[in-house]
Amino acid sequence: LENPFDNSSPNPYPAATLFLFSIFEAIGIALSNPRIGLLIYVFAMFMAITLSVWAATRGRSFNQRILLTTSLTFLAPPFLMALDRGNSVGYLVPLLIWLFFGLKTQNNFQATLAIVFLSIVKPHFIFLTLVFLLRGKWKPGLLTFIIAGTAHLSAFLILRPSDFPGNVMSWLVGIIRYQDYSSVEVPWPVNI
Repeated sequence: LENPFDNSSPNPYPAATLFLFSIFEAIGIALSNPRIGLLIYVFAMFMAITLSVWAATRGRSFNQRILLTTSLTFLAPPFLMALDRGNSVGYLVPLLIWLFFGLKTQNNFQATLAIVFLSIVKPHFIFLTLVFLLRGKWKPGLLTFIIAGTAHLSAFLILRPSDFPGNVMSWLVGIIRYQDYSSVEVPWPVNI
């Protein structure tokens, strides 16, 4: 695996997020066909979203569950776009549903893990920790920050131990540079 933080191009993903991609890349490499790894990645995303929506509709009639699951997955453009693009955002749906049920049932452990996993897929979800702080639950909020921070730093260490401190800094610089990055070569919008 090449060093994704070598500063040759902006990489907005932290190391922990790259583990998700690495799992499916390893499957493709093991099967000598990267497309198989990609298909398994997309199928796993499809199943994770569909089964999560199905589980979230528990308690409704079978017909309502079918209607809701179909309309929120197969007929929903964001779902189809996530599958088409293979974007990791598709893995957020099950985690958001899990977080919702953790908060609804006052299960701080479940909510903490959901926020940590959400922040691994997309780091800005760490701001959901504010839910704990707004509820006056400082201990689970602080624990969520600590676990998420440890997970992210550990992933940098595990992914490339020889480049550990430099990779964290390169990623932070990449985040700053990524905001300045633009693939559009003309002033936007051109129709004005």
